[in-house]
Amino acid sequence: MMELVTGGSGSGKSAYAEDRICALYEEYRKTGKKEQKLYYIATMYPYGTETEEKIADHRRRREGKGFRTLEWYTNITEKIHQFEASGEALGCVLLECVSNLAANELYMEEGAKDEAVRVVAQAMAMLKKKSCHLVVVTNEIFSESAKDSEEMRKYKYIMGEINKELAKMADEVTEVVCGRPLRRKVKTAEDKTACGNTRRNEGNERQMKTAKCEMSCGKMKRGIRIVTGGAFQGKKNYAQLCYPGLKWSSGADCSFEDVKTWEAVDGFHLFIWRWLKSGRTKEQGLPDMEFDVTEAEEHPPAFTETNNPIAILKRLRELGILGLVLPSDRQVSQKEISLTDTLSHRTLQKGMGTLQSQNSDSGKLLMQAYVMDKLGNYITEKDGHALSYEAEYIIGGRASDEENLKATVHRLIAIREAANCVYLYTDPTKTRRSSYDRRCLMFLLLIPEGMAIAEALIIAGWAYAESLLDVRQLMLGGSVPTIKSTESWQLNLSQIGQIFTLLQSDTIRSHSGLNYQNYLHLLLYSSSEQTQAFRCMDMIEQNIRTLPKRSSFYMDSCIESLETETIFTGPQQKTWSAVRTYGYDM
Repeated sequence: MMELVTGGSGSGKSAYAEDRICALYEEYRKTGKKEQKLYYIATMYPYGTETEEKIADHRRRREGKGFRTLEWYTNITEKIHQFEASGEALGCVLLECVSNLAANELYMEEGAKDEAVRVVAQAMAMLKKKSCHLVVVTNEIFSESAKDSEEMRKYKYIMGEINKELAKMADEVTEVVCGRPLRRKVKTAEDKTACGNTRRNEGNERQMKTAKCEMSCGKMKRGIRIVTGGAFQGKKNYAQLCYPGLKWSSGADCSFEDVKTWEAVDGFHLFIWRWLKSGRTKEQGLPDMEFDVTEAEEHPPAFTETNNPIAILKRLRELGILGLVLPSDRQVSQKEISLTDTLSHRTLQKGMGTLQSQNSDSGKLLMQAYVMDKLGNYITEKDGHALSYEAEYIIGGRASDEENLKATVHRLIAIREAANCVYLYTDPTKTRRSSYDRRCLMFLLLIPEGMAIAEALIIAGWAYAESLLDVRQLMLGGSVPTIKSTESWQLNLSQIGQIFTLLQSDTIRSHSGLNYQNYLHLLLYSSSEQTQAFRCMDMIEQNIRTLPKRSSFYMDSCIESLETETIFTGPQQKTWSAVRTYGYDM
């Protein structure tokens, strides 16, 4: 579990974070896993009297709490590797704090410089993976009113980007104000109730749903909606999420008359500053608008630049397909064979006779039955065979288990994607959902004339993402219905941005429908009988070669049986004959 703790200077966030990780550590010890230790990762570099006094104060406060201190100022990822190489393992970890770590990466000679956001985010991700519990302290430095230098603006921007990445990564986010923890992100519904912020959370969700519903039905009322927060906190992204497709104006340079026609403004405080500086009163700066926030029916989140099926589809296709659909604890076989030496790829010895082939559905079915019974596949491997995924070889025809499995998975995804597209186009609820979101996507893609294209792209991305979840179920040993229903459909369009999290689940959701072996039957039946036969003989040949003294076995050199008759003619034209029968001796 990872918790991000934020707050202003002197807010009490450090004390809260220490108490929090100590409580988590005690809970962890109660499970009997006492071998794990409690670590404090200190990131404040002692470069002057003030910092040295702060470090001393932190040491006094955590004295006697059982912390082992690790002074890691930069390149934490490498520090973790060195730590583990020494035989140590991270247990419960408190990192204090991200603002110091970011400054170190930006300005220290050995720091990451312009790569600070990426390096810090990677380090926190590794800490989360390697720790049983992780509490990370950061700073709220974004609300100061004093004019910033260019260097300070750059630092605040970097910190804002880092904090947003950590908030996405964290299971919980807590803001400490005047020593009081306010939970901004909670792990479960029970946690929401426990922390006393259910009303706040529900209010925010209701507000977003109201805005999205108004936008979707075209009933957006003229009024003022204010989104506020510190610098670099994602305010504009949040507003665009609530109100997609609005025309945005800039408060820094728009005309004073533009206020009468605003749809959305970025930097309203800059507009007000310019307005007052010009000699106008604050009363003159308020346009004649009615304030209105109404209750509305639930509507799923609209797309942003980072939450639309096109971007997600592109990202999914760039990732390794096996890593997305295979169980996290399953290793892919690394067995390989030489294709050039297989029966289906080399020039065969034909002998004196001819082979008469007869194609028939019954023959294909019998061949499939043999393959599924005698040869291995991803779900049911056979010990001692040349390849582990033999059925996949007959489908893919590649040299390695990994490549054959990849080819099979791609074909399974194609089957599921086609079936899922059919369902999306025939389900009225899903059709309405895509019809709304195509308008949002048009604005993102800047193609207002491309209604049909936008909807097709949404359907394709949605179906592909659902297909990945389907295939993962198959690889886990579960089943998937041929045609989905509302109950069996897994991915809401509002969750499409969470597809990467959903693909990490190893839970089997259903045993109804077709399983992996059933889909192998479908793929085998779609290939030609001759291809199946030759690749099946490839596997038989390769498996025989694994036996003792059979490494030179070639199926086309086998003589199934041979009968010879020798006739001798002697004196007085007498004849004798001898008949001998020979067979291939295994």
